[in-house]
Amino acid sequence: MPDFLNLDILTGAVFVAALGICLALVLIYGGGKQVQLKRRVTRVGAPQGAALVEAQPVNLRKAGAAGGGDGERSVEQWVRRILPRPDALSVKLERTGYAIPLWAYAAFCLLLTVCGALAVQQVLGLALFFSLVAGALFGVGVPHMVVGWLAKRRTAKFLTLLPEAVDLMVRTVKSGLPVAEAITLAGRDMAPPAGDEFRRIADNMQIGRTLEEALGESAQRLSIPEFDFLVISLSLQRETGGNIAETLSNLSTMLRRRQQMKLKVRALSSEARASAWIVGLLPFGMFAVLFVVNQPYLMSLINDPRGLVLLAGGLGCQFIGVMVMRSMSRFEI
Repeated sequence: MPDFLNLDILTGAVFVAALGICLALVLIYGGGKQVQLKRRVTRVGAPQGAALVEAQPVNLRKAGAAGGGDGERSVEQWVRRILPRPDALSVKLERTGYAIPLWAYAAFCLLLTVCGALAVQQVLGLALFFSLVAGALFGVGVPHMVVGWLAKRRTAKFLTLLPEAVDLMVRTVKSGLPVAEAITLAGRDMAPPAGDEFRRIADNMQIGRTLEEALGESAQRLSIPEFDFLVISLSLQRETGGNIAETLSNLSTMLRRRQQMKLKVRALSSEARASAWIVGLLPFGMFAVLFVVNQPYLMSLINDPRGLVLLAGGLGCQFIGVMVMRSMSRFEI
């Protein structure tokens, strides 16, 4: 039976985990260098400085992600050489809406891996290799799921506000203003995250980039079909001409219909999703109950190598079943 009372190692693991959580909270809610610079400019009351901040958000954001000093930039470059597909990971972190540096994300994953390996080794008494594998799965999987959840939540908010932003652009164009001014007004008047994205497009155009380049960069970063429709509509209108107000009005109607259809599909598939959650969590709930009620009976399965093989096979089958149920309850529109 494994030793549950090794307080030195467990205390160290808890301390490292708490340190990593504090680091993540500071990075997420600290505001980043751009927000801090804006606060200083607002406090001093320098309009020229404020204009400079608004005209160069992309450079400030990149500087904040790469680090303000040479040491942080060198760490960022070193992490990029080690991690696979660092650019894709950076885009995924940027979709969350928080200024999370790539090196900080990698450091947090490493901290969770160490803590998970120590916890598995002490609680379950597994060998070092299996503990490291379990810790790596925990340290990489949990941040990946959290980042995916944050990005998905921000995307849902963006899609909710996108039809309103398009309607605002329609009213602006009908009043006689150009498309660039309509994008600027959408970035100024819309709530985050839609306002942030349109403001970023307007800022890119202010520093000399064309509308197509600014829209293409945002479309590549967001990777949302609804926003791609807007990009295609604006790009085609600039090349071929036509009534842009009518085009955007039809696009707004189409976006609202797609949103209504998604909500209808979600309501119809709610029963299947609830069943998938119950069936997926039931084995883990029974494992926890047996662990509390009759621990020696359950530990015989964990301490025996044959039991570990059975557990691995069961987890694999469970994962496949959950993925099948998940694919059956999801529909692409």
